[in-house]
Amino acid sequence: MAIKKMLKYLLSFFRTILLFEAKNNKKKIFFKNIKIKTYYSSKEIRDTLVLRYLKEANRIERFKKKKNLVVLFYKKKATCLGWTYEGSSIYASEINKIINKKNCIFLFDYKTFPKFRNMGFYTKLLSLIINKTTNKIFLIYCLKSNNPSKKAILKAGFTLIKNLKRF
Repeated sequence: MAIKKMLKYLLSFFRTILLFEAKNNKKKIFFKNIKIKTYYSSKEIRDTLVLRYLKEANRIERFKKKKNLVVLFYKKKATCLGWTYEGSSIYASEINKIINKKNCIFLFDYKTFPKFRNMGFYTKLLSLIINKTTNKIFLIYCLKSNNPSKKAILKAGFTLIKNLKRF
């Protein structure tokens, strides 16, 4: 475990993340056979795939820090998920740095399950999230090297605002 932490720390010196921003989408979006569900506690979750994901790296602890899990279901099957956090700062572990921004909702740690990749579900999930009625700005980041994520984020209506490095 100590070697893993050390490797993560060393990699943070060489990584760059891209920070994207979006305001809430004015037009209402609906997709056929698609439902989005926000979980505020692990006790609400019944889907075995989602529960397995939470237990993988002890992600259940995030609920205690007021972070919410958003899951996209297609025909009642979990396809992709990610986390939202309403606050003024968030820790980006990829570059070992805190991102500060007031009056925003941070989106982070998104994953599409392998069976559903390259089908547009990640873009749909992000589009539905920014469809939420709020005066807050949505912020999301991804590694500069993660081209599929960049493409989906831009397609969902986000705009690139900054490249961030550790220093």
